[in-house]
Amino acid sequence: MALVLFGEVIDGARAAEIGLAWKCVPDAELLGVAHAMAAKAAAGPAEVVRSMKATILGMDAVTNSEDAVSAELGPQLASLGGAAFVELLAQLRAQIAAKS
Repeated sequence: MALVLFGEVIDGARAAEIGLAWKCVPDAELLGVAHAMAAKAAAGPAEVVRSMKATILGMDAVTNSEDAVSAELGPQLASLGGAAFVELLAQLRAQIAAKS
């Protein structure tokens, strides 16, 4: 809101710092990083990727937090009970254990 209200211009590093961007990378690395991120997302369980995409696309009409929670809750609960989530959670736990 303040960016619009006060006309502040920010760079990529600042956008990442305040949570408006996932990360900031040098211009020369941008396309490679974007492709790597897209490949990682696409490699996820198809049903989870489809559900997330549908949820994201349906959020354009959401104007308040109550509607956002309503729109996201069902798909999130469904994914928590799925085999794909259980497998991804096991992989994450293994990665964390390997770092300990």
